[in-house]
Amino acid sequence: MPTAAEERDLARSRWRRMPLAAEIVFFVLTAVAVVALFALCYLWRLPRGWITAVVAIGAAEWLIHQYRFWRTGVESALWIGGLVAFIAALPRSGAPEAVLVFAAAAALAGWRLRNAVFGTAAVVLVIAYPAARDWTPVALLAGVAIGLAAAIATTHVWPRPSTAWLFGAVAVAGPVAAFAAARGPMPWRLGTLPVSDVAVIVLFLALAALDVAIGVRFRVRAPLIAAPVSIALAIVEAHDFIAVSLEAELIVLGLVTLATAGMLMRALRGRTSGIVSTKVEKPELADAVQTVSMLGMAAPGGRAGEPANVSPPERGGRFGGGGAGGRY
Repeated sequence: MPTAAEERDLARSRWRRMPLAAEIVFFVLTAVAVVALFALCYLWRLPRGWITAVVAIGAAEWLIHQYRFWRTGVESALWIGGLVAFIAALPRSGAPEAVLVFAAAAALAGWRLRNAVFGTAAVVLVIAYPAARDWTPVALLAGVAIGLAAAIATTHVWPRPSTAWLFGAVAVAGPVAAFAAARGPMPWRLGTLPVSDVAVIVLFLALAALDVAIGVRFRVRAPLIAAPVSIALAIVEAHDFIAVSLEAELIVLGLVTLATAGMLMRALRGRTSGIVSTKVEKPELADAVQTVSMLGMAAPGGRAGEPANVSPPERGGRFGGGGAGGRY
């Protein structure tokens, strides 16, 4: 895998990568090939899990070491496909702990490939495990806590961009996973009082407020993206409590968005680094532009700032007539 310096400057590194669209296409095609190998081993009554895992992961490691593949989609599909094929061939018991097995596979592939998508999938599966055990409050609180912790982690300058991408993705996906767990039945009570959906709404609004505070205070983008996601989830959860039409809800949401944007613009006013609200010209760049302009205006052999003494070009032809030139 590339070093931290190579990740920061992939254009000059020797690692082969693909644009995002091509990476997705190659990932899908390679995943289809892995599924075909798994099915072929099943038809031939071979140990499909072991063979598919060894061939797929071995091919991925060969491409990484021999041809320096990274973020091409091929090595990612081979790695995760081999692990999933191995798990799928294991005896099934129907226990919820199978979710943790897939989470471990996603975490292993994400760690080996420095892939933020696989790492985020592992976190989402960990949040889903308590929901699979009917521990809805644990899943809800775990998703919100993990999302908030990831938002705080984005304030640190990480040596690897892939690590920063991981925490940013978890900051956004954590609340979504928590909301998905909360949408199920709530078989839990707080003392003698049943917990209503209002607690879920308040929890997501509080998370959104904390995300906005973190994003504005430390000038990082991921919490500012996670904040409107949490607000949207709170609005969806509060839909049954709002006795207005869908059009009115959309209008109110638009007004809230405009007000939030106005507050952010006011908070970011006057800042010249990090996330800013206006275009900032770098002083050294402005000085360079001014120097080049002064050199361009200077006449050859003359003083700077004076226009060059250039004779007007000749007009007309060279063979006489009304437009005769000086060469006639």
